[in-house]
Formats: sequence, C-alpha cells, structure tokens
Amino acid sequence: MKQAILILTILAIIASGCGQTAQKQTETVTVAGEEADSSRQHESSAISEDDELSVNRFPLVTEADWEGVRCTQYRSEDGYRRTQECVFPDANLQQVYRVIQKIYPHLNAHLPDNDLTYSPPNVKASISYHYKSPKHLCIDLNYASCTIFCEIIEKENETKSRITTYF
Repeated sequence: MKQAILILTILAIIASGCGQTAQKQTETVTVAGEEADSSRQHESSAISEDDELSVNRFPLVTEADWEGVRCTQYRSEDGYRRTQECVFPDANLQQVYRVIQKIYPHLNAHLPDNDLTYSPPNVKASISYHYKSPKHLCIDLNYASCTIFCEIIEKENETKSRITTYF
C-alpha cells in the first residue's frame, strides 16, 4: 500500500510538468566517441527508455542544438534527480546560454551581466542567476513542483554545461 502511494505521488509530480510543456524528441548522445541512444546504459543510474514520460516532459540539449556537442545523461538511483552534462566545442558562455534559453523559455531574454533573481510573469517560478566568476554562471529555476539547476562554465576551447532536474 505504501509503495502504491509513493508511485502515485511520483507520477503526480512528473505529470505536473514543472512548468514545462511536454515535447516528443528522439535524442542521440555521443559517449567517448561513439553514438548511443538515450536508452544506452552508461551505468546503473543512467536514464532508460522506460523513463520516456519524464525525459520528454523535461527537454535537454540535443545534437541539433550545437554542432559537435557531446552530452551524457544520468539519473540518481532514487529517481528524483536527472543530470545532463554537455561539452560545446568552440562555444562561449553567451552561446551556450542561448541554447539553454531555447529549452527553458522562462529564462531572461538577455544574459544578465550581474547576479539577478526574478519571477517571470504568469508563471509560478523564481529564477536566480549567480556568477561564480565571469566565465562561470549558475542558474536556478525554482518551480512549484521541481527545481532545475543549470551551470555553464566557459573554458579556453569549449564550454561545459550541466543541467540537473530535481523532481
């Protein structure tokens, strides 16, 4: 009985959509130079095809977003956290922000120069930008049913992003 209640609670959280719309997308990721679909088991905590509802409801970066992007996805063992780490070759912080902004339309239209916290109109959410350095940005999107943490770090010849969704 407790398991049934837990499962129903999890399904209700996933169905709430975390302020995002469901999108159907087929995703290919590059792992250590070889292509694999999102059902490939990187390790026991990787995302599987059985998780299609949550994967499609919370979109991520795809190869179509940036030429040569390499991404890896993981899910925590408890199922409440999903992380995607990407490397964007020959990209800067501003360019990667634009890619992430297409995925999360509630982000500010322009990348702020300084730390910023605001609530988008008509959305029950709070969005915070925090610069750890001029080339290291952290963004928190706090919705009623989940939190999305985006981190963008610009390096010399590439920029890395990490998007973690806490369900």
